[in-house]
Amino acid sequence: MVGKFKAKLCQLGILLLVVIIVGGCAAPTEAPPLPREEEKPPPVTGEIKRIVEVGAVEQTLHYQRQSFWTVGRFSELSVNKGEFEADFMSSFDSNLAEHDLYAQNYEVSFDEPSSSTKVTCHIYNGISKSRDRYTARFEKWLSLPQGFDLLDFHKTSLDTLYAETEVEGVPVTVTLHFPTPITGNCLWHVWYPMPH
Repeated sequence: MVGKFKAKLCQLGILLLVVIIVGGCAAPTEAPPLPREEEKPPPVTGEIKRIVEVGAVEQTLHYQRQSFWTVGRFSELSVNKGEFEADFMSSFDSNLAEHDLYAQNYEVSFDEPSSSTKVTCHIYNGISKSRDRYTARFEKWLSLPQGFDLLDFHKTSLDTLYAETEVEGVPVTVTLHFPTPITGNCLWHVWYPMPH
């Protein structure tokens, strides 16, 4: 009788094991949801796009930065134009000073149809002259993201470097123009011959 009981118990155990295995394989599973590509909200600053252009003229860098803003943020900036101008100049001058550069001849404009601001100025001490060539230096004052430097730029013509990147969630394009063909560049410097 004990033998019959053990045999039945063994059959029941095997049956239970088969049900668990088959049931586990046949059980419907829920596929994990596919990651959705979410729209990024505008950065906290309200800036949604930035275009920077720098042109070298003799030993001066002509800087222009156009920032496009959300309509709400542009309205706030328009009400406090003087504050925007003072804050930008203070921050930019401080950044330049860290690299022994300085800016003058600031001009700030507001364009309501495009909800953009444009800042232009001349940057001094950014170009040095040696024999028959110039060296323009851009040590981090361009405010590029960490790990992004002039080696990430593309030469779009003999005298122009161009890059697209993102700074704190804001799409940024940077164009660097020179008066003669570029002979080389490294992380933060560009070399070009003096014009004849």
